[in-house]
Amino acid sequence: MPTTKIDVGPKLDIFLATSPPHRYVATDTIFGEVQRIQHLVSADAKVTIKLRGRAKTKITSKVDVSYLNVNVWNRDRDDIIEIEQTIYSGPVHIPEDSQEAQGWPFSIEIPQVYTSAAGVTALLPNSFNVFHKDDEGKIEAFIEYALFAELTATVSGSLKKFEATLPIHIRQLTPILTTLDTSDILDKAHVVKSRQLMPGSEDVERSTSKKLKNLFKSSPAAAFAFDIQVTLPDIIQLEGPNPLPLKVRVIPDRSKTSQEILNVPQKMTLTWVSANIVSFTEATPNTMIRHVEQRSNFRIWEMVRALGKTNIEIPWSKEPEDIDVGELINLRFGADRVVPSVKRSNGLPMIVPCEFPLFPDHETNNIKHANFLEWEIIGRIGGEKFTTKGVRPVFVVCLGEKDAYQPRPITRERRH
Repeated sequence: MPTTKIDVGPKLDIFLATSPPHRYVATDTIFGEVQRIQHLVSADAKVTIKLRGRAKTKITSKVDVSYLNVNVWNRDRDDIIEIEQTIYSGPVHIPEDSQEAQGWPFSIEIPQVYTSAAGVTALLPNSFNVFHKDDEGKIEAFIEYALFAELTATVSGSLKKFEATLPIHIRQLTPILTTLDTSDILDKAHVVKSRQLMPGSEDVERSTSKKLKNLFKSSPAAAFAFDIQVTLPDIIQLEGPNPLPLKVRVIPDRSKTSQEILNVPQKMTLTWVSANIVSFTEATPNTMIRHVEQRSNFRIWEMVRALGKTNIEIPWSKEPEDIDVGELINLRFGADRVVPSVKRSNGLPMIVPCEFPLFPDHETNNIKHANFLEWEIIGRIGGEKFTTKGVRPVFVVCLGEKDAYQPRPITRERRH
């Protein structure tokens, strides 16, 4: 089930007023021209241009039949939009060996919403493509947009037809989010026990033998009880201007903490932070359902180490304070990379490519795509390790503002 490929030539071509790759946002107007440079004489011709959007899915399953392994496929297509215009009707005369094409200009406004086959009005989904292959078979799911031009002409009493195809990319326009909604996740009932929690002993190194001896001493180690609060974004805006919050706060639980250290400031450090976007795609051609899970690791701690840090200290005060790792590295996401404001030792900016492209959340009749944020945080208090981790939904939206482009002149010179 291939995606639509570019198919243009001297018989019929499509030129656009934007440079390749042709990217637009919903509500943009596509300015262009259908052109032909090859010789043609017709008293009766018609030129049409069509913008078509489709969501297509295909599941190929391996099935054993009579000791043979055969492929069985199930496919489906959901038509999203189809806008067609007749841009010319009349005679056409293109001389032989012409160096200048004859052109027919057009403009098509991209809608912001569409009505599904079920009669539901929704935002136009973004261009999208997922391919997955495993032992069970293959899953293909994509949303594509393309322009289709057609020239029909009567030549010597016969009707001739010429076609051209040009894929384009479309995304939704999302206002720039100057502030991001966040949620606090509280991981309760953590306890560390250590003699390093006592005043003046936090920097004392203990050998393994001393640690073992401490287990058998009659006086118990001090206990420090606490909850861990992690603040995470509800929304991730690709190419957004603001760093994504990734905050960690340790909240002491005084009711379960040893009396002798209730008012003792503790040294608390983060030794590892990781964050992944887990993308979940559900392809449903007809009655079949298959899922694709893709995980992109953003190597948060590698960015922290690029700042020359091997750990991050969590502030201690009478009121619990947080440390924002996202702000520390200026964590931002692009569609295919992480964009921190961190430089490597050679002075070059550190760009972390994503294992898989990040696509905004969307849903059509046969494709549902959602994103989740998975995290793990490891730290130490009183020389003892603590860990918190989890996964939660996160809503991914496109970059925030319309690209300020000026339509370029459309050439009619031969390019084939």
